[in-house]
Amino acid sequence: MNDDFSNSRGLVIDEHIRGFLSEVAKWAKLLSIVGFVGLAFVAIIGVFFGSIFAGLPGAASQEVYAVSGAYSFIYVISGAIYAIPLYYLYSFASCTKLALQNDDQVYLRQAFERLKSHYKFLGIMTLLVLGFYLLIFLGALAFGGFALLNQ
Repeated sequence: MNDDFSNSRGLVIDEHIRGFLSEVAKWAKLLSIVGFVGLAFVAIIGVFFGSIFAGLPGAASQEVYAVSGAYSFIYVISGAIYAIPLYYLYSFASCTKLALQNDDQVYLRQAFERLKSHYKFLGIMTLLVLGFYLLIFLGALAFGGFALLNQ
């Protein structure tokens, strides 16, 4: 066992770990900022989707407006949902930077709390999407089975 850690209680943040955390915080901030920029594009597309879709040739019917409105709604809602983990990631980066600059245990705890929330949110969303895919798959199997029985 390393002598630097044998007399300490709890975790120790040495210079190597400090460097790793600093680098992770920089990458997390970059990814979250790029995500927010992408989110702005999604929001713009969502807001203007109706007018873009309505400008297509032959798109003057009520059905086109209803479909474009539904797509706009989906874009805006998807963007709002994706903003939550981006916020957590950005907050993790900011709190980590402050914790390392000030040697502040409270900021470090908040940073890891935000990171936990980020991954928890992504995990729940992944499970929901996988469940949705499973329902689609089972529905397709049932539809295919009914189609075969009716031949």
